[in-house]
Amino acid sequence: MSNAALADVCSALEFVVLERLDGGFVRMGDYPLPPWFVRVFIQAQNEGVTLTSVFPVLDSFLSDADQFWTSVGDGRLSSESFMATDSRGEELAIVATAVGTRGRRFLLMQPDASFPERQRVLQVAREQALEHERLVKQIQELRKPIASLAALAADLAAPPSAEAQRARIERIASHVSTLQRIVGELPQGPRGASLKPR
Repeated sequence: MSNAALADVCSALEFVVLERLDGGFVRMGDYPLPPWFVRVFIQAQNEGVTLTSVFPVLDSFLSDADQFWTSVGDGRLSSESFMATDSRGEELAIVATAVGTRGRRFLLMQPDASFPERQRVLQVAREQALEHERLVKQIQELRKPIASLAALAADLAAPPSAEAQRARIERIASHVSTLQRIVGELPQGPRGASLKPR
């Protein structure tokens, strides 16, 4: 692959490729830096700016990467996603990968394209867990009036006085009203839909 083609691939994937030398990191290639990287570094445009001052979370990963480069040598080690704030105040999820090959040490950085989808899945899972918890509470609420109605139904077998009968009917009406309220708060099927056994 030619240098121009490699530069095109790095640009398309929004990669920044750095090489770890004894004096620090040196950028590889002469292709334009990806816009996200430029926007993050604009936040810290002053003398003496370093990679870890702009991306503080990288500090612990680079310690792991140095151990990896020393002990393993060839291969790759990826970081967890970490957040960086750009010049527009937007947060970006970044992932770093340490690559060792033929005695050379490289650090690749790019936006984590899968982060928004993982966030969406987690949000849906949280919402579903909350909905499940709400349904469990509503079902628990049903237990008391159902138990009371069962007890009242058993009482009806004994011949009561008119006053006792009236009191039982009032309690039944109250429990039925409670059941109607709780059931009314449960999720409803689509209007016009019928539940058919499969």
